[in-house]
Amino acid sequence: GVFVAAERARIQGDNEEAVRLYEEAASLSEESSFADPAALHHMWGVALKSAGQYEEALTHLREASSLA
Repeated sequence: GVFVAAERARIQGDNEEAVRLYEEAASLSEESSFADPAALHHMWGVALKSAGQYEEALTHLREASSLA
């Protein structure tokens, strides 16, 4: 799925692609309950941090913390 592809991109160091795919996974998770929203926001935040987007990363990491 999209979450797995995002994880793969993040692990391979393609943070821009990972961020794009986490965003897509988040929009899909609104329509289904397959994804763990806390995990999604956590990993999205990690990818954003790695891409140098610190403010947005903090937003997602805080969201992950509130959902955990």
